[in-house]
Amino acid sequence: MINQPVGQKFLTNVKVVRLKKNGKKFELATYPNKVMPWRNKIETDIDEVLQTPTIFSNVKQGEIAKKVDIEEAFEGMTEDEIVEHILLKGELQISMKERQFEIEKVQREIINIIAEICINTSTGKPFSIGIIEKALKDIHYSTKLNKTAKSQALTAISLLQEKDVIPISRSLMKLMVESQSKYAKVLKNKLKTYIIDVEEEDDEDNEFFIIFTIEPSQFREVNQLVQKFTKKSGIVEVLDNSVSSNNDNDDEDDDFL
Repeated sequence: MINQPVGQKFLTNVKVVRLKKNGKKFELATYPNKVMPWRNKIETDIDEVLQTPTIFSNVKQGEIAKKVDIEEAFEGMTEDEIVEHILLKGELQISMKERQFEIEKVQREIINIIAEICINTSTGKPFSIGIIEKALKDIHYSTKLNKTAKSQALTAISLLQEKDVIPISRSLMKLMVESQSKYAKVLKNKLKTYIIDVEEEDDEDNEFFIIFTIEPSQFREVNQLVQKFTKKSGIVEVLDNSVSSNNDNDDEDDDFL
């Protein structure tokens, strides 16, 4: 049930988040400089973001959205879900100067994320911030304020690979799986779909272990698989979150500037 106050409610020093749906405008009144940290999960307390949970049709004029309009536009959603949806998907109403500042801030976060989780496939080394920044400009990547830096970084990586601007790929995760020897055969068979490279393997004295690399996004599946086929007795240990590919090429990535 939507519990909207009736009438007008005036607020000051607010930043408005606006979402248009079903031909209606729905707005939230937020504190300055709080929306983007919340979207990027830096700020986790929504009460620190919202001046009020009230949904408006016009914040500046203090006009509160009609209950019937909200229910028609967000059918089946709770009030909390509606507020979070507007806050996440709505357009942040800020000045051009403020918008440019926020865009540049998110851009830096995107570039830093890419630098942290990717490598140059030709050298096996990380890219510099400058190279990633130039590569994003070359593909005319447009930063958005209604999406998280992480989701945009993953999208940007896919575009860089698709357009082949630089030889880039996600860095790998190194794992060690341990179990009783009786599970070795089935584990090796099930894990081969995920394994990129086996570094070490041993099976003696009723103890089996294997060290290998995978795509980081596959960790959850690998862990679930090991638990399933060892009756929850197997151990999955992360040895390294970011492993460069094996490559003896020592060329500097500055060649791609």
